[in-house]
Amino acid sequence: MQNTAHLQATKTISKLFIIRGLPGSGKTITAKRLLLKHMVNSIHQTNNINSKNIQVARQQLLQLVRKDLKSNKSVAACDTFTELWEIIPLLKLAKQLYKPTTIIDLYDQNLTNLQLAQRDLYGVTQLQISEMRHRWQTQQQLMLPEYINYIYYTVGDGTTTRQPQHTH
Repeated sequence: MQNTAHLQATKTISKLFIIRGLPGSGKTITAKRLLLKHMVNSIHQTNNINSKNIQVARQQLLQLVRKDLKSNKSVAACDTFTELWEIIPLLKLAKQLYKPTTIIDLYDQNLTNLQLAQRDLYGVTQLQISEMRHRWQTQQQLMLPEYINYIYYTVGDGTTTRQPQHTH
């Protein structure tokens, strides 16, 4: 007789969670919370891929996500994803595999560039964060399909964070 938990897991539709936010905004914490709540089976981050080239790291991220989704595992893909073109490959993959997708936008968690740089684990500078903030595309600027679930989230207390107010 098969394990009941295994049967439940195989009947569940796997999902893709795309977690975006400036460095130091809490992408890793958010992904770990999803893992603890059994909402995802795995977490993939470009920071954990051994490559100095961001395009290579994102390609590897896409391959890891593809492998998990094809194995019917729910997955969290974490990166800054400041602009739409950075998310498109993941959205196309999820659409091809008929996987529900949620984008979790952490943006800046109402923190300054200095605070974000201090919280970041990978040595990103205030100047780099400022440049990313300037390139940041909001949900409206991304013009995502209606079937994509998009939420703004604050890591600390779970309340909704403000949407970026600048325009391109």
